[in-house]
Amino acid sequence: MKKIADSRKLLDTLPSATLQDLSARYKTLMKQHHPDKFTDEKEKAEAEAYSKHLIDAYHFLVSINAETIEQGLP
Repeated sequence: MKKIADSRKLLDTLPSATLQDLSARYKTLMKQHHPDKFTDEKEKAEAEAYSKHLIDAYHFLVSINAETIEQGLP
């Protein structure tokens, strides 16, 4: 349950978020925090770490989303 709450908090989504909602939020955050946007090495490293967390959270939330389960997707 903690992983679900942490993932939702990171992506700032509600439990009722659809796959489309998750995708839109994920893309917005990745555009803002993509490591290639930064030239400073420290900022770039922080953005890389943050983006890895975003990716993990997004994939996790998609995997447990009701739409994914209904479609029988892995």
